[in-house]
Amino acid sequence: MRNHQPPYASFNSLSEIHRWCLTLPEQLEDRRLKIESRINIILTVKSGILFVFLIYGSMLSGIYTFYCPILPFIFIHRSFYRKGTDFLFPMLESFFVGILELIFGVKFYISGDIIKASESSIILLNHRTRLDWLFFFGALAHRTIPPAHNCKIVLKSTIKEIPGIGWGMQINHYVFLRRNWNIDKDVRNNIRNVGCISKIFTTSIIHL
Repeated sequence: MRNHQPPYASFNSLSEIHRWCLTLPEQLEDRRLKIESRINIILTVKSGILFVFLIYGSMLSGIYTFYCPILPFIFIHRSFYRKGTDFLFPMLESFFVGILELIFGVKFYISGDIIKASESSIILLNHRTRLDWLFFFGALAHRTIPPAHNCKIVLKSTIKEIPGIGWGMQINHYVFLRRNWNIDKDVRNNIRNVGCISKIFTTSIIHL
């Protein structure tokens, strides 16, 4: 017959019981911390999945809901199409900021000069995180006067190939670079074209 370990602690003397009682609080605390750690991991994973679903889903739905209806105007009246995309972008941007603040409890603390939509600005992001552009939307939403603005982002060309995200960036006329001067030397002309069609090329974010 195989001996099975009893599901409870067994002791051979009172001294063993005494030592076990002394270590019991530590064991319970250690077990509690392990359980809390597992719960936190589960909640973090669920929050991450929810975050990706909301942000990426909002991008896709925003493209189909807001941008697709005005796409025909790119062949009919391009100036109206460009004004329309410049008008719709701050609305979608504010929606992302609302997701961060209302659902995930993100708080924005902003200092420095106010971003004036009537003036041209170049803003450099130091790439502290891959989502710095998303948090910068909070600065644009809370620190731009008036809230409507014409923001264009300069970034790597490979991003435009990402389904959904890349489509929205191309529709918003972001400037894509390949980090090769022989190819990117004409980007100045592209920026000029963006400015001429949109009339006011107000805010450019350099994000490389």
